[in-house]
Amino acid sequence: MSITTTPPPDRAETLPEQATRPAVLAAWLNQVEAALADRPQDTALAWRRAGLLRALGRLEAATAAYEAVGSPAALDLAALLRGAAVGEAGPAGPARFVRVPGVLEPAQYRELWDLVAGAALDPAQIGGKGEERLEPGARQAALLQDVTPLRSWFLALVTDLAVRARVPERLGLEALPAGLRELQVTRHLDGGFYRLHYDAGKPGDPSATRRLTYVYYFHRMPRRFAGGDLLLCDQGPDGRRAAELGFTRLEPMDNSLVFFASDRLHAVTPVTMQSSDPLDGRWTVNGWLHRL
Repeated sequence: MSITTTPPPDRAETLPEQATRPAVLAAWLNQVEAALADRPQDTALAWRRAGLLRALGRLEAATAAYEAVGSPAALDLAALLRGAAVGEAGPAGPARFVRVPGVLEPAQYRELWDLVAGAALDPAQIGGKGEERLEPGARQAALLQDVTPLRSWFLALVTDLAVRARVPERLGLEALPAGLRELQVTRHLDGGFYRLHYDAGKPGDPSATRRLTYVYYFHRMPRRFAGGDLLLCDQGPDGRRAAELGFTRLEPMDNSLVFFASDRLHAVTPVTMQSSDPLDGRWTVNGWLHRL
């Protein structure tokens, strides 16, 4: 049976809201670039510029910026953003992820939309097993009640993609987990979000064995909402957020699948939309692959 609750962090972790807003980050980037025009050899400014580009989701530009800095740490960050690195990240490494575009064939894509159109959903909860609760200040989303028609073929597709894309290796993880597979369909409408959290819970909770997280995005095109970005935080060796605030922003891309380690601290930024049609919202098929 699929576990549909996700535990909150067991440590106090926050991101200042201002520091995640694209408009604020863009203003900071403009200031840094203006300063760099006067001091082009300032490595600290160049490093800051690369980090702001990454936080804005401009990953190709961020990769080039880190490469221009040229230090070993910057080159490591650039390699990880390219998705080409193998092995463990350094103490302040970026969120590691693998993004696969063009996942579903047209017939599969239509089948997914047919499943969610008019389907019943429940408010999403947080908390470990036996501690499930609604907490609007931490999470606002809804989960599809019945995912049975989707489980068999979609989980097989996720597993196949993870093998073909060498996901565990590219994330610096062990071989593909062979335990429980979870799947849920999540919808975020206007105001929907999920604060910083880990998908892998405390020892003893069923979620503690989650090893690999996957998120498949699907939405109407052109996209009829803003926000709903995935923020993947930098972490140190102890799993806590790195001392220097930093994160990678991944915008929702229709018909794409993102993998990342389940012990990665992450968040979903608030969604804004003008439409009242639920099908215009941010939809995902997401879940976890467990170790034995």
